[in-house]
Amino acid sequence: MFVVASAESLPCELDGAFEEVTVHFPWGSLLRGVVAGDPAIVAGLARMLVPGGRLKILVSITQREAGAGLAVFDESRVEDLQRRYAEQGLELIRACRATEAEIDASHSTWAKRLGRQREAWSLQFRRSA
Repeated sequence: MFVVASAESLPCELDGAFEEVTVHFPWGSLLRGVVAGDPAIVAGLARMLVPGGRLKILVSITQREAGAGLAVFDESRVEDLQRRYAEQGLELIRACRATEAEIDASHSTWAKRLGRQREAWSLQFRRSA
């Protein structure tokens, strides 16, 4: 399914509709919301999942984006992100550097432009039952 809507105001018809939601290399407000754990955006993503459903995120923020007001994403950000997502009913089950296979499997045209030198992170969450 393909939906054009902001994550913080998704149609109610999507509530509990999916076992898995993927967010690959977001940009703009979705990128800022995902990496900051913005309650409105995280809640919108969580709402779409069935209990036990998974949210999978691939994200890449390096020093290059620092000028856009985004901090580099690294290990130091994971603990705070874990807490913020948990507040919206999402349990962190994986946070690590993305493998080349994960990046390739995303079939993202942005991922192809990232190149192998740019670090990407794989974050996975499970919705509470």
